[in-house]
Amino acid sequence: MRSTAPGLLDDLGAPVRRRPPSGADAFGGALSVVVDARAGIRRLPTLFLERSELYADRDPARVADRLRTLVAAIRSAPQRATYAATRCSWRGRDGLYARDLYNRSTHRIGLARRGMSFAADPFVVLSPYGRFVAGGDAFVPAFIVLADDHPDDPGRVVRSGGAMVPFLLAGLRFGELVDGAELAALRRAVEGAVGLSSGDVGALARALDRTG
Repeated sequence: MRSTAPGLLDDLGAPVRRRPPSGADAFGGALSVVVDARAGIRRLPTLFLERSELYADRDPARVADRLRTLVAAIRSAPQRATYAATRCSWRGRDGLYARDLYNRSTHRIGLARRGMSFAADPFVVLSPYGRFVAGGDAFVPAFIVLADDHPDDPGRVVRSGGAMVPFLLAGLRFGELVDGAELAALRRAVEGAVGLSSGDVGALARALDRTG
């Protein structure tokens, strides 16, 4: 991990790099919190996984808190089946947003403007009983927003069902599936859900309206 803000991550209990190696102008980390306080710089403090943005906020402390949440999810993965997906709601129906984790992504913002709400907990935990849990509440999703766009027509809405949905979600688990019982619980949790994906936010919203 690395942080460009001194002291921001001192409580994590893991090595945090603050300076580039000798002779280097820059340095990377698998997880990075980048805070650029130079005059005239308008970029928000941001959490990165390699080069992918995961979370951004005006308050660096909130970015550090999201990193702590992520690190806790990774560390507890062998005991808690945690998935990189967020509970969401559309027209009163529970769903999973599994397209990305970045809180300022085009799809998150576009769907929020059209009425989608997102849980405060950025991840979900799969219970052994075939239900997801977020913020202490268990739920079963009616739909899942995925990142499985059509390769030749990104604006087309791609619908996924059957075995494809748990297959795609399995790739979002922190760590590996523990055993066949977890896979069975995952299948039960999504057996009634429709997976939807499109590069066109408007088309995706209309598809969500037609899925009831």
